[in-house]
Amino acid sequence: MRSAIRDTCETIITAVVIFLVLQGSTQNFLIEGSSMEPTLIQNQRLLVNKFIYVQAPFSLFGNENYLFDGPKRGDIVVFHPPSGSKTDFVKRIIGVPGDLIDIDNEFVYVNGKKNRMG
Repeated sequence: MRSAIRDTCETIITAVVIFLVLQGSTQNFLIEGSSMEPTLIQNQRLLVNKFIYVQAPFSLFGNENYLFDGPKRGDIVVFHPPSGSKTDFVKRIIGVPGDLIDIDNEFVYVNGKKNRMG
């Protein structure tokens, strides 16, 4: 009897820990607008890993202080604009530090090459 109660408690504690880790590390977003079409369409839901770009006070594997991997060209990111708006923006990274970005009418050029995503 005591073993069954202990097993049940361990299962409940494990489930709560898994739930809390998932709640803290992921978040879903609703796509509002058409700026990311055809990749993401309006009213589509997006599940985001909130830890992928976590920065650490030390460098691990040469990743510029990112625990896992730093932002790369082509990654889709969710952020708040600098103006302090409460709206979440979902956008694609087209340039990284050191890139030269040029916008000419409706075309985007990265390092002199026409961006296939722009």
